[in-house]
Amino acid sequence: MGVTIGVTPRLTEQLPQMPLTDTAIKKAKPDAKQRKLYDERGLFLLISPKGGKWWRFKYQFDGKEKLLSVGTYPDVSLKDARERRDEARKQVAAGIDPGGHRKAKRTARVANQANSFEVVAREWYAKHSPNWSANHGDRIIRRLERDIFPWLGSSPVADITAPQLLEVIRRIEQRGALETAHRALGNCGQVFRYAVATGRAERDPTGDLKGALPPVKGTHFAAVTWGADDAQRLEPHAQRPAWAGGGSKRPPGWGERARAAVWPERSAPRPAATTRRMERRTKSGQDSRGGHLT
Repeated sequence: MGVTIGVTPRLTEQLPQMPLTDTAIKKAKPDAKQRKLYDERGLFLLISPKGGKWWRFKYQFDGKEKLLSVGTYPDVSLKDARERRDEARKQVAAGIDPGGHRKAKRTARVANQANSFEVVAREWYAKHSPNWSANHGDRIIRRLERDIFPWLGSSPVADITAPQLLEVIRRIEQRGALETAHRALGNCGQVFRYAVATGRAERDPTGDLKGALPPVKGTHFAAVTWGADDAQRLEPHAQRPAWAGGGSKRPPGWGERARAAVWPERSAPRPAATTRRMERRTKSGQDSRGGHLT
């Protein structure tokens, strides 16, 4: 009589994967090789031999299996990792590759940093400052560094709007430096126009701020006062003679009298030798300076 040996039936289905818990993550120890602790819906925790823990999301896009990093533990908690996974799943459902989308945002961020207002302004300054005096150039760059860069320096130059710029300029005006505010606005306009010329901005927003600042009041200088001695010196010249109206000949001896009034020290009589030399030149057809009379 044979003996029938019972055979344990083979399991055809695996038990469902239990989601991760904070306790399981904290107790997880590193092995000699990398190990994975799976959560659900493609999320798992990668543990390195040195103890580092990285969240990864595995997904399919265009028929290819891809991985997306969603942070490190414990900086990113289990709850936060699941929220990032769900956001990535929504992108996949909408036909967006989460990894490609992240790279595009990173590229745009780097481009914005390269085209920030401060980067463009310093480039403009380096290009034009050799044509300025040292003092003028120092005043401009100090003005930008003190009053503009702290608030707008990191912003992409193409994204700065007129209201944003005016808010910064108002800070200068409110401390009582109205003229500096006007100069800073003018310098910003030069930077924006340089950005437009180099293809990093579409327009100059400072044109929209015309009249936004009150005008700078002019400085009035003290009136010039004259003493009695000044009045006595000018009195002989207060009235112009009728012959000075235009066209008529000057009276004889006018030049000598005029020189005597303006330069008394030059009105002394000429030496006899000088007088004879001038008479000889006159007879020979030359003027008193040696040129020929016409």
